[in-house]
Amino acid sequence: MQERFKILRVKLKNVSPLKKSVSILIILLLIIIWYEIPVTEHIHIKGEGKITSPVRFALVTDLHSCSYGKNEAYLIRMIDNEKPDAVLLSGDIFDDKLSDNNTNDFISVITDKYSCYYVTGNHKFWSGRADEMKKWLKDNGVTVYHCWVHAVFV
Repeated sequence: MQERFKILRVKLKNVSPLKKSVSILIILLLIIIWYEIPVTEHIHIKGEGKITSPVRFALVTDLHSCSYGKNEAYLIRMIDNEKPDAVLLSGDIFDDKLSDNNTNDFISVITDKYSCYYVTGNHKFWSGRADEMKKWLKDNGVTVYHCWVHAVFV
């Protein structure tokens, strides 16, 4: 095992500082891109008699006003492919530093297709615009929750 590390050290000594820097930047960029790609995960929960037929929710969280294709088409297509009964928006859909345009585009399309329910995240409060953002969501067809527990009927 130690022999492998010696070989690696010798090889790295022969690499120019520019190549090392570029390699590190590429690795960091790939890590950043990896964490920005939306993912689909399926979670199955048994209702133990309270839910009589299957219900499908799409949970969308931490978009931070980022772009997911022209008019958010990539993200919307991911949701459409899952055929949810409702969309749950759990915080940080908006961002405290980025423009609201991408979020506005996403909400405008998604509320025409699905019932949408929202709870706030910390970026709404950091921006100082929490009330404005919640009002915009309500005005655009999203049910905004402020308390701990609400019944949702689908």
